[in-house]
Amino acid sequence: MQKLERALFVGTYFPGSSSDNPAFSHAANSFQEKLIAALQSQGMTHVAALSIYPASRFPQGPVWYSGHTQQDSSAGLWVRCVPYLNLLGVKPFAQFLSMLFGVLSWARKLAWRPQAVVVYNPVQRWTIPALIAARLYEAPSVCIAADVQSIERSQGLVHFLMHKARAYWLRKFAGVVVLSGLVAEEFLSPNQSWMHLEGGVSPNDFQLSSDARPLTHLYYAGTLSVGSGVKLLLEAFDLLPEEYQLMITGNGPLVDLVSSAAASSSRLSYLGVVSREEQLSLLHQAGILINPRLTSLPENRYNFPSKLLDYLASGRPVISTLTADLAAEYADLVHVCEQENPRALASTITKVASLDPKEVERRRIRAHQKVVTQKSWALQGKRLYEFICSEAIHSR
Repeated sequence: MQKLERALFVGTYFPGSSSDNPAFSHAANSFQEKLIAALQSQGMTHVAALSIYPASRFPQGPVWYSGHTQQDSSAGLWVRCVPYLNLLGVKPFAQFLSMLFGVLSWARKLAWRPQAVVVYNPVQRWTIPALIAARLYEAPSVCIAADVQSIERSQGLVHFLMHKARAYWLRKFAGVVVLSGLVAEEFLSPNQSWMHLEGGVSPNDFQLSSDARPLTHLYYAGTLSVGSGVKLLLEAFDLLPEEYQLMITGNGPLVDLVSSAAASSSRLSYLGVVSREEQLSLLHQAGILINPRLTSLPENRYNFPSKLLDYLASGRPVISTLTADLAAEYADLVHVCEQENPRALASTITKVASLDPKEVERRRIRAHQKVVTQKSWALQGKRLYEFICSEAIHSR
């Protein structure tokens, strides 16, 4: 197998956090950060990341995003968030031009050529420049298809054409990494290489605890949106007895709704955006972890709830809907909410809280062991690195 040491990573990775920006996805950023680190651990000693920072559109965000450059020579990582004009109607084209200039000029700045081009999501603004770079430097192109949405005419012509274009560009990559097997079935060419990788965990973050936590203490971490099931969770929580408590962390479009609900209920706590260390602590403090993501919405058909692996690795009982490929591999590790309405979710919560403690214990131990042994970032990074190397061989 050909060994690769130099890679160009193109996406939306931003070093550090951005808790005050509602357009910034901590889950997406963490996923990209872990992927880059995992590839570096496998021998990619030089990685250049070209990114578009997801700033909120003016006037919520700046009219001009000036960009950001960070170089860590000891870690072999160079990150450049490209500048762009942040105005309605101009922003996508400005980002495209800036990314195109970036991929054509980065090698001159770093004085080395990439052996592989890895792209996070098939978004035209950076996919087209990345594919041009792959052709120019004769390097294999691999796309991480983390956010592919279903194509529905009922959502409007612009939306339909945009996602048709994403499907078209996906088929231009030598290899594709999918979070859901449905992407491979419905979007890729029959002879296109692909692999399944839904995420990973760092086993050292998760020590299985035998501490008995009240199962009436609920916790949700993640994006605050309709699609993630936050509104459903709030409505279900209103139906639960008084002894139940709920903690919520995260940011998103429904942050005002969550804040208002917390202000009017002593049983509900909204803690805002928390650090990784704080989130791990909250996971271990909770009695039951909730993943109420709505399976019926188009945006959830092809993705995977990244927080679920953390949930399972924590060793706490998990209640979840069965989005994407979750049913095939994780249905026996979670407590399934089969009907996505407030009454059904509330019923599932009270049912799990009243289960025989021995049954809850067996399932949570099995979930923890499976995730930390089979879904570690070290193992997932090795799989991804070998996949990229195999595409390098095929492209020769």
